[in-house]
Amino acid sequence: MIKKILFLCMMLMILLMPKGPVEAAGITAYEKFISPAYWTEHNADGDKVVLNAAGVEAFNKKIIAASPTVYDMAAYPKTLSGKTVATYVNTHTDLSDELYREGKLVSDNYKNILRSQTNAAAIPAEVTVRYGVTVRRANLRNLPTGEGLFFYAGDRNFDALQETALDPGEAVAILHTSTNGYFYYVQAYNYRGWLSKFDVAETDRSIWLRYAEPKNFLTVVAQAYTLKADGA
Repeated sequence: MIKKILFLCMMLMILLMPKGPVEAAGITAYEKFISPAYWTEHNADGDKVVLNAAGVEAFNKKIIAASPTVYDMAAYPKTLSGKTVATYVNTHTDLSDELYREGKLVSDNYKNILRSQTNAAAIPAEVTVRYGVTVRRANLRNLPTGEGLFFYAGDRNFDALQETALDPGEAVAILHTSTNGYFYYVQAYNYRGWLSKFDVAETDRSIWLRYAEPKNFLTVVAQAYTLKADGA
């Protein structure tokens, strides 16, 4: 129901958005926002450093301490109680709304298949965490399926099961596997959900920590940056 309300709010915002020329298609419909002069004028502090490295680290720790959904992955526990993981896995879209797949109404039988794929009954009393790294940009799903479910037959944009997306090279803790074995239930640093196993490379903890707590990294301030691998 919450996702359905969000969908309706999004549609209302689109309808109310002012019309006009858009030079930066897909970014904003407000013409003045696409002018560098606008942002220069409103950026009185210029290149002033807001937080140095120590300040960023301290601020991140405050976020982790205050938020129930953000984790320091390097400090993530090596085992979890089965009850905890079951609570995570069973907190999914209740599927009580009418939903559509490829323009057709989803049957109760299909919904039951999705529920059964969570494999909740197979969660052991104690879960040993496994370790993985995303190998491509990957969809994090509310239920273990890659198929989109929509609130309206003609909709193709607001997938009720899409939670977020993870970038390549992101460390995840693997907590559970779907009944068919094709999806992993994972904890990322700021989100939990189902990932296709084909989007994750499993590894041991020592290698995984290189991604969970990297010593060297790039901060990209341009629109894009191309990395060159050895020999390429």
